[in-house]
Amino acid sequence: MIYKLWASLSGSTDGAAALDIREDDQIICVCIELDVIGPADGIRYAAELSFGSTNQINVNDSSSSIISVAFAHEMLTSGMAIPTQRAIIQPRISVSAGERLYLHLLTTSPGGVMSGRAFVYTGGGDRKVSPRRR
Repeated sequence: MIYKLWASLSGSTDGAAALDIREDDQIICVCIELDVIGPADGIRYAAELSFGSTNQINVNDSSSSIISVAFAHEMLTSGMAIPTQRAIIQPRISVSAGERLYLHLLTTSPGGVMSGRAFVYTGGGDRKVSPRRR
């Protein structure tokens, strides 16, 4: 099964999207894509796919995070559009029906606009799910 989460934000706020896993399965692949339009320079932006309802992007020892990615750009112009950034992992994480996934977006740019997508692929396992550990 393929799940898609999409979120956007404008300014230095936290954008989030959520969905529920439909059946006991394994997450076999995650792809996160980010699009950013920012002001002149000094922009940092990040995304996280997790089981937590609040972002843990800047937190040490978070047990709810599946993947967290961050990018930073410095430019000396009056504005910039950053090409789509993409990160892919193959985590093999067991999930239970009803567990909720969250996509969190965060940027340090007060004038930036950001959108992100997470594609979560499940399947290909014996579907034995370990007890909740998050």
